[in-house]
Amino acid sequence: MTIVAYSQGWGAALFERTWGWETSYYASINGVLLIIFGPAAVLSAGWLCDHWLSQGKQDVAMKIAFFGVLVTVVSGAAFPLMPTAPVAMGVFAVNNMGIGMTSAMGVTALLRIAPGPIKAQTVALYYMCISMAGLFLGPTTVALLNDHVFGVDGIRYSMALIPVIFGVPVLLGLRGILANYGRGVTEHEGLL
Repeated sequence: MTIVAYSQGWGAALFERTWGWETSYYASINGVLLIIFGPAAVLSAGWLCDHWLSQGKQDVAMKIAFFGVLVTVVSGAAFPLMPTAPVAMGVFAVNNMGIGMTSAMGVTALLRIAPGPIKAQTVALYYMCISMAGLFLGPTTVALLNDHVFGVDGIRYSMALIPVIFGVPVLLGLRGILANYGRGVTEHEGLL
């Protein structure tokens, strides 16, 4: 989902080209929404995870992360296609919540299965990989779609396609990923 998140670096261009918003106006509105919805998503995901873990649901971090992925994919594909800028920005706020949930729970889920002696290295490698994937593929894929498929004025279609390209395969693999993750949690718990 970092690919989707980093692709949104094109957000200012999207709102300017599609709805005529000045970059400074977009940045102000987006900044306020990020300050409100980002922490709300991270904190609520953490609280929900703790609550369900206390009830013995061991794979809940991954399930919440997948819910965040679902929210991110649906809202990420939808917001660039909205008819007006305010509606698009509202759906974009929902998208930021999905990204926040996924960000908070991804590393939490990883730590549930990482062996104790290499937890720090595992997290470092995780962040390096997702950051590189996000930085390399997110903005670049939007640019390539703009240049070779939709054109400069079709940025809304380029941005709407990114969550579909990179998110739908994750959602399609949900059952297998959760099954493997559940086995990993069980094995990890057995070692403790």
